[in-house]
Amino acid sequence: MALDRPEWATRHWSLGQAIGGPDATALTQELAEIIAKQPLEEWVLLEPLDCCVSPVRRLPKRRGIRSSISRRIKG
Repeated sequence: MALDRPEWATRHWSLGQAIGGPDATALTQELAEIIAKQPLEEWVLLEPLDCCVSPVRRLPKRRGIRSSISRRIKG
């Protein structure tokens, strides 16, 4: 478990939780609070795991990133 929250495994839409429902909203808030406590560099621990995460970068931080260059995104 990446974040030591095994109880979160039962809070998934495939197990009957309502997509966008109150519990999903609460879980999103809990996760956001945890993520906000650490700098982006700390979250590299998730890279080798089977989870779908990626940072949302502000435009100035996107400079030099290949996908931004190919789309001519300027910050």
